[in-house]
Amino acid sequence: MSAQVERAPEGRGAEGWAEAFREDCAHVARLLGAPGRARLAGLRWFGRPVLEVASSRALQEELIASSGVHQDAHGFGRIGWKSAPELRAGEVTPSVWHLPDLPTRPWFEPDAIDRRLEAAHAEILGDFTGIRETMQPHPDSGEIVSRGAWPAIIVIGAGGEAPGLRARLPHLMPLIDALPVCGNFGFVFFAGTVAGTSIDAHSGSTNLRLRRHLALAVAEDTDAAMTVDGVSRPWIAGRCMAFDDAYAHSVEHRSGGDRVILSVDTWHPALDEEEVAVLSDPVFPRFGKITRSLDAPD
Repeated sequence: MSAQVERAPEGRGAEGWAEAFREDCAHVARLLGAPGRARLAGLRWFGRPVLEVASSRALQEELIASSGVHQDAHGFGRIGWKSAPELRAGEVTPSVWHLPDLPTRPWFEPDAIDRRLEAAHAEILGDFTGIRETMQPHPDSGEIVSRGAWPAIIVIGAGGEAPGLRARLPHLMPLIDALPVCGNFGFVFFAGTVAGTSIDAHSGSTNLRLRRHLALAVAEDTDAAMTVDGVSRPWIAGRCMAFDDAYAHSVEHRSGGDRVILSVDTWHPALDEEEVAVLSDPVFPRFGKITRSLDAPD
């Protein structure tokens, strides 16, 4: 899905990013190899046991020498890239980071985080209305939108927090700061669809997060639904839906007025506090990235 880039990244020599990758590997090996972290030791990166890669100089050199550089949808050059796994019913199929022993399910019932987002619906909608004119096609539109349009405003994205937006989102950003947002592996963004839009089935980049959609604006005549692992649910204005986007999921907006949501990724509730602390280390969002920002979530 991503195109291979034949030249070395601009502004960084091959040895520079290679040495940085070796250093990051040593740090990851210390983090995941520490006593008492058996579940995290099984973490996989593009299908590879990340601890095995991080502990083996030979595997690191093989990746550096032979994997090539691939450009992802967010403009980052990456080593170690592999095509997304085949979608499988009843299973999570994350494309980048996968913790195999994490218990999960496709849909989650509303919890305290959802209720906090719902309570702030009017204020968040007001924030969005003030910046709505800045919407652009979602970075992944070219890969998974088969019909229609999927405009978005990325608040926290692959390059971190979008510059200049905090001051224009006076209600949303303090709330985001107070929530357990999965900053290393997740995103916060506004997104919309119009009638006739189809977003094909795909899976997210990791199963370390839970994705929450707050329906900001849904017209009375809107016929639109999210399907996660074969089960469909519509958006209801002012309400949240929570799901594990590592399962195959898709969107169909068949008819009616526009639909606008706020998407917020929080840490998966099955992770314990120590695991979240480890995964919050800044080494993870930059692991294997060799162009643009070194701190970017997956």
